[in-house]
Amino acid sequence: MMSAHQYGEFKIEKKLLGGAMGKTFLVQLLATGVFYVMKCLDYFVDEDKAIADSEISQMLKLTSKFTVVLVETIIYGAQICLIMEYYKGGDLKNTITELQKIPEKDRSIRVWEIFGQITRALHHLHSNSIIHRDLKPANIFMNEDGSVRLGDFGLVKDITDKEYATKAGTNAYMAPEGHLTKKLDFKSDIFSLGIIVFQLLTNQHPFDAPSEAEMIEKIKKGKSSKLPGWDSSKRPTTEQIMEQETIRLYLKMQEDKERMNEEKDKMKLEFEKMKSEVAKMQQSTSEPKVQAKPSPKAEVISTPKPKQAQQTNVVVPPQLISINPQPIIPDQEHCRSEGMKIINTKGWVYCSVAYNPIITRGIVRFEGIFENKDINIYVGIADSSIVFEADKAPFNVKYKDKSVSYEGASGSLYHFNQDKIKGNYKFEDNQKVALEVNMDSSPRTLHFFVEGNEQPLSIINIPASIRFWICTLLANTTFTLTQFQNLSSSSAKGVEGSKKLDWGKESDWKKK
Repeated sequence: MMSAHQYGEFKIEKKLLGGAMGKTFLVQLLATGVFYVMKCLDYFVDEDKAIADSEISQMLKLTSKFTVVLVETIIYGAQICLIMEYYKGGDLKNTITELQKIPEKDRSIRVWEIFGQITRALHHLHSNSIIHRDLKPANIFMNEDGSVRLGDFGLVKDITDKEYATKAGTNAYMAPEGHLTKKLDFKSDIFSLGIIVFQLLTNQHPFDAPSEAEMIEKIKKGKSSKLPGWDSSKRPTTEQIMEQETIRLYLKMQEDKERMNEEKDKMKLEFEKMKSEVAKMQQSTSEPKVQAKPSPKAEVISTPKPKQAQQTNVVVPPQLISINPQPIIPDQEHCRSEGMKIINTKGWVYCSVAYNPIITRGIVRFEGIFENKDINIYVGIADSSIVFEADKAPFNVKYKDKSVSYEGASGSLYHFNQDKIKGNYKFEDNQKVALEVNMDSSPRTLHFFVEGNEQPLSIINIPASIRFWICTLLANTTFTLTQFQNLSSSSAKGVEGSKKLDWGKESDWKKK
């Protein structure tokens, strides 16, 4: 992952509880005054590097509005520091305490809201074949607006190819099967969720005991009449919980609130753009005032009639707001990043790299340059639910209708794993190729550019949530990202022979 700052650019404000060996801090970026959480992990021996790289990879893969956002990573001595968003509401332990101070009816309503959001975040993990293995209040964080973020992915496990993962996590929140069989699965996370909901309501642990050993025995034997769900076969899935009528209602309310906040942010951004454009126009049309030299009293000077100021048409370029790129590299043996450059290090292995952040709104341009004469170069977008596996191209049959590819050698577009659709120019070594999505238009659109020239084929009805990606095949082929920015207006104006292809319409992607 690319580092935008150095360690010394952050000021440590205080140590935060819960970090391994006290390595989690609240920090402030001195240049902006913005607060972040910094988590520093050992990064010296290969074993430490593998653990840290796994956590970083999973955070990038699971990036969403339900999970803690990784902003950047910084190598500092024998450590790697993860810079993450800071959530002012603190972790759920604070919320549990605060909930006990409000009337029971109000507390119940708030618990439903939080329960639904945690379930939604957990469902996001489970949908990607990931189990958390350490779900507890200390790993759940609250925004000021009441929204929930799930964090600490140090113990998450992908169980795509097997039915369970080995025991890991915090004993007090671990499901009985973890203690009894040393095996955990998706339903184990549900057990942990049940304990958390119980604590939200009562501020008590349902298996409370004088010692941890006694608590574990209670969990093993299901000695709690207050909390259902000891039998894993009877526990619901996250999807079943989200289908429960009350949960659906509160999730709908939360989604409406999020949508309103997004609209407010969008209006604020538009207002700032307007202010910027007006300021530029005023600066371009205003002329400096020249102070007249005082004349002697005896001398009479006729003042010429002032000339009318010449009217000029001021063209204001689209305002650019840079986006911090976060490449998701499936296998460090196949490719690596150096600054803004991605390098295919192995050869004859597909190096498919998707980029965070996920794009859900605005007009966003993604532009870069391929180098080293590989004809197998591709760029495109994919539904945000897709994260590419090692040595799998984005046009692999596995991804079918979830991705669109623009091939450099022929200029063809791929989608639905169908025919190559020709019509755009090819792009070669050292030529700038750009993709521009408009997530605010109806329908949402994707346009292509080569050396700044708009291409005839564009795509409509793209998904509501996408990532940009690049792909190479041959060794030492590189891609350098030169622009990743929000625009105030679209660069696409239409060209001769323009044609729109529908993302979801299979017939558009077959040769006529």
